[in-house]
Amino acid sequence: MRLRLALLLVLLTDLSVSVAQERGVFVLAPTRTATELLAPCSRLGPQSVDGYWTPSTQEVTEPESLLESFLRTDPTGKSVLPLDQYHRQYIGFMRGGKRFIYGNFYPAPTQITSRYDESTQPVLVCDGGRRFWGIVFSVESKTFVDLAFNGVA
Repeated sequence: MRLRLALLLVLLTDLSVSVAQERGVFVLAPTRTATELLAPCSRLGPQSVDGYWTPSTQEVTEPESLLESFLRTDPTGKSVLPLDQYHRQYIGFMRGGKRFIYGNFYPAPTQITSRYDESTQPVLVCDGGRRFWGIVFSVESKTFVDLAFNGVA
């Protein structure tokens, strides 16, 4: 019975990951390459990072479910709606002992995304304007901070 339950859990986890990737949602493990996601070339990324972690698909569901309402209330965020026009990559980081999730958003699919394995490589574009942006989600407070757009001061 335990073996069947374990197998079912693995299958459900794989299914949720593949469904997320089909929707253009990717969770990156904190490899040396993936952590480059936090240092985009034409916008400010998260500061004072003192560690990394890998959010589960379920942990990414929370910011995904709250993001649209946040963007509707933020004057600069309205310009990126609707969200279904974007792919995104998430990576977890630590700051001051607290967990955060950074989201990297970019239009998709495009010629740009075809050059990357979005599930393992950060999609980094210099400039690109408001179509490329990032945001930080606090796991503890369930709030968004640091919405930043490429090439926009």
